[in-house]
Amino acid sequence: MQVRISTRHGRLSDASREKITEKVEKLSRFFDRLTSIEVTIDLEHEQTPTVDLNVSAEHKHDFI
Repeated sequence: MQVRISTRHGRLSDASREKITEKVEKLSRFFDRLTSIEVTIDLEHEQTPTVDLNVSAEHKHDFI
């Protein structure tokens, strides 16, 4: 499973990237045929960042 993390309006530390990767990898507990997860974090408002997940799975539609 591939995990891609991208940001808008800012930059994440390596520790934050690792923590996000650990969290999204737990999604495989619910569905074991995940192929990729794209995480987009909008840091325009630092106090309340917006996080979008786009999850692709084999033989299924994407989960958003």
